[in-house]
Amino acid sequence: MIRAFLKNNDYAFGLFGIGLAALLFFLPVVLGFQSLLEAYPVLYNSHNFVSPQIKTPWVIDGATLVRSTVPTTLLAVELIKAGHLPFWSPYDGAGEPLLLGGGLYNPLRLLYFLVFSSARAFDWSIIFRTILAGFGMFLYLHALGLKRRAALFGGIAYMFSGYFFTYLTYWFLDIEAITPFILFAMERYFREGTRGVRYLFLIGILAGLLTVTGQPQSVILNGMLFGGYFLWRVFSDPELRVRFQGHLLRILLCVAIAGLIALPYAIDLLTLLSQGLTIYDYGPFVALKHGLEHASPIYLLHLFVSPSTVLEVAIGGHLFNHSSNIVPYLALTALFLIFLGFFIKKKPKWVLFYYFFGAFALLKIFGIPPVQWLGSLPILNNIGWHKLYGPLALAAAAIAAYVYDALPAASFNRKKFLIGCAAIPLLFILVFLFAPPQFLTSYIPNLDFLNRRPETIAAAVRAIATLPLVFQRAVLLFISDGRYFAIFLFARAFLFALVAIGLILWAAGKSWAHKAHVLLFGFLIFELFIYMPKVRDGFRYFDPYTEPPFVGFLKEKAPGSEVGVISTDYTFPVSLGDLWGIRKFQTTSAIFPKRFWQFVPDTIRANDHDYFKLKSEDVAKTPQKFFDAANLKYLVTEATSSFANANFSIVYNKDLKIYENKTALPRAYLVFKKEEAGSPEEARGKFYSASFNPARAVILEDKGAVSLSGTASPRYAPAEIVSYGADRVVIHTSSTRDAVLVLTDAYYSSWHAFLDGERVPVYPANVLFRGVYIPEGVHEIRFEYRNPLFPQSIFFSYGAIILSLVLFFKYDRIADIVKRRRHAQ
Repeated sequence: MIRAFLKNNDYAFGLFGIGLAALLFFLPVVLGFQSLLEAYPVLYNSHNFVSPQIKTPWVIDGATLVRSTVPTTLLAVELIKAGHLPFWSPYDGAGEPLLLGGGLYNPLRLLYFLVFSSARAFDWSIIFRTILAGFGMFLYLHALGLKRRAALFGGIAYMFSGYFFTYLTYWFLDIEAITPFILFAMERYFREGTRGVRYLFLIGILAGLLTVTGQPQSVILNGMLFGGYFLWRVFSDPELRVRFQGHLLRILLCVAIAGLIALPYAIDLLTLLSQGLTIYDYGPFVALKHGLEHASPIYLLHLFVSPSTVLEVAIGGHLFNHSSNIVPYLALTALFLIFLGFFIKKKPKWVLFYYFFGAFALLKIFGIPPVQWLGSLPILNNIGWHKLYGPLALAAAAIAAYVYDALPAASFNRKKFLIGCAAIPLLFILVFLFAPPQFLTSYIPNLDFLNRRPETIAAAVRAIATLPLVFQRAVLLFISDGRYFAIFLFARAFLFALVAIGLILWAAGKSWAHKAHVLLFGFLIFELFIYMPKVRDGFRYFDPYTEPPFVGFLKEKAPGSEVGVISTDYTFPVSLGDLWGIRKFQTTSAIFPKRFWQFVPDTIRANDHDYFKLKSEDVAKTPQKFFDAANLKYLVTEATSSFANANFSIVYNKDLKIYENKTALPRAYLVFKKEEAGSPEEARGKFYSASFNPARAVILEDKGAVSLSGTASPRYAPAEIVSYGADRVVIHTSSTRDAVLVLTDAYYSSWHAFLDGERVPVYPANVLFRGVYIPEGVHEIRFEYRNPLFPQSIFFSYGAIILSLVLFFKYDRIADIVKRRRHAQ
């Protein structure tokens, strides 16, 4: 019965095939034996960033998921369940916007985590997203006219492509999962004539969901794909071309719908951008931002062998020193099908579009002059063009699926195809002969497991202990010397290439072509399974959020509403404070309040900006007033040597060390003297000057609005925090003279202050924090996070979704009613 149903229902067939493949690929996770979360102790520095970042058996960098996405998502869900809107996280940096991280403006993602909020839910969300991407690709290719097996071929090639596994745990892959659905709806719109108009509303909904997923770079680059596809489809079809203006207006309707759906996200994002900052213009990020124009030709040749390079080894190479630089692989089966497509004479116009788009993407990623100028345009000059690998993977899967579908009847020149295939290894041989040192430097991975992962080598030694000594030495040499491993990788790539080419030629023949067609499909699945980072850590579930002893100490001594914590190096990484209500001063957000960068000292600025790392050896060099003014009461470190700083005393020495800052200022306090600054830069200069003491004065950017009487400057007076929440803070003060209340939370325009119920101005204090003028006497000050446009924007957003869904499902009926009324008139 099920077999008959699948045979007669193409959509059910595609969903079943895609779902089955995903469940098989992720079987250890499905069975609960493993997790897609990190497989190392994330709260400690040890093994966190040991080059080449071998941390998990699944993905090259799952740190964003386990350190950032999971904690911030769980915090947002907890706040919503408690009846608060999750606009703000008080635990990251000095406080920063919350909803923009993790794609939580996507109503489907938010609803999912409101229902399922365990660590396991994140594993299943990734599996569901993979299925969604594959099924969307199946629908799109089937709408293009491909047979369902070929559409399934393309869906699997896309969902298990290297781009999805390089960034497997990153939430922004939701964008690439939605992309094929938009192309499917666009294709149905073009193909179904008048009845296809209803798909415009589906395009608008999907484009809106894609936008609110929250990764502007990927949204813009996928938008370029949609725009190019729309123009190509219209101008390549004479019937569509004559009605270009009408089609353009309809697509603008889709953009308007998407804009309404994304309105709450857009308002929040624009608010952050107006006072936020992102720092990626340093070190390896320069190459990421502008493409690979600084890469050598040998680097570009890595494209041909990377499909057979496991991710851990790829990042261990001398040229792949950052996870974003890894070339997302395709199966060699798909690559040779794409190559064969060049020799097929008559191809559909949409296939030509994807060849052109692929050429454009590669030229831009490699920094080739004809298209490199795009990277200098406004907005586009701030984009990491490596995100084009997502649309490029879709284009490659679509072409490969078409050629696979056309194989039995395709007419092509076999001789030219085989000569072209033979030229690829010849290219490597020529490079090796003419530039052997550069070739070896580029391709021999720096494995060195003996120094980086002693536990791994110990497990290997135990596993081979019963083998003869000569075999034991051979295995250890293979593990520790990258030359042997590189030879193995090239040999395997050569073998897989021979199998793929043989199956392609067999499937293009007349005898047993059907069997070869099926075997070619099977070999694609086999290849992608071999290439994906799978179970290399044993069948065991690892819980990265088991509370360690030092966190229990901090929860008792440093609850979130009272004092702040800072750590050295990569110990106790940022955002993990969200899980336990601990204020962690560093931030890992892609966009963070600009004043945070303007406040931190040079010892932090000089290091890894992505984590605002404070090196343990730099603690003594860091101005004490930084720790004091930021209310940083505790410093967490794994450094074994003591700090040459009399203000810090050790209060915890077990799994790591915790020092107490004896001169830290309170979370909220009154000061009775102010110095004025006209800009954050001027305020920073005054703050770090030798004469300024934050315990006796405050630097206020108030344009002369605040005047404090008296010339003496006594020390601060603590204020009482009555209640502290993510969107509301209540403080009581008592003073016999006028003062400035300083709250060591980040100054941000959406935070408003009320003195005894009356709204009063909030001024930037000491560069980063909030300052409010307080007259003498006893007062209550209330800080509230208010986004005045949020209720209206939510109304328009969800109203647009509901109305568009009604029009999509009931368009024919509504159009028929309108037509009859017009006819009656």
